Amino acid sequence: MIGGQQPYAIDPDGPLAHAATETLAESRREGSMEPFVAMLESFAGARFPDTLGERWLDNDPAAIEAAWSAAIAEGAISEDLGAWHVRCACFGYVSGELFGDLGMTEEASFRLMDLALERGINFFDTADVYGWDQGIGLSEGVIGRWFAQGGGRREKVVLATKVFHASSPVWPHETWPNQKGLSALHIRRACEDSLRRLGTDYIDLYQMHYVDRATPWEEIWQAM
Repeated sequence: MIGGQQPYAIDPDGPLAHAATETLAESRREGSMEPFVAMLESFAGARFPDTLGERWLDNDPAAIEAAWSAAIAEGAISEDLGAWHVRCACFGYVSGELFGDLGMTEEASFRLMDLALERGINFFDTADVYGWDQGIGLSEGVIGRWFAQGGGRREKVVLATKVFHASSPVWPHETWPNQKGLSALHIRRACEDSLRRLGTDYIDLYQMHYVDRATPWEEIWQAM
């Protein structure tokens, strides 16, 4: 997958890697990202919204090709996740202002997540704060409703989310100490809320979104 200008979850022998390598080289020769963007649209099975297409077209083909080549050189990342022996490849899910501005409807999100599974991408990363401007936990809620369709979706996915920011409609301007950070109380509350939105009883990888230097490490480790 591609997020910003960073390549993720690349199988060097897969069809996406071959198509991306060829079209990035073509884009660099032409000095335009149009061949690469057209390839991504063909894989997605739909035309990108204009705002997203324009954002991609503004990228530097040489910089994207260099990042892609570096990732390919590192080899496939569908490997064991740490010491857990979980095979995974990555898909990042963020929404919020991007969710509306890019025309990313919930139905389109469902199609993309189904496509990710079809292509062997099974590590899904989100956060409780993603989508805060349109509702707390928007991204988690979308994934949860996608899981609820069944078909083994939850069982196939290695699910990651994050804790730190406030579960507050006025984020980032909240002031109450237990609305954010990594206090034991906030971690427990945030985890319970994430589980509810995601419609699951377990999270495979629960991450600290930021370091909280105001909370003792002993309290953080005990809560996590």
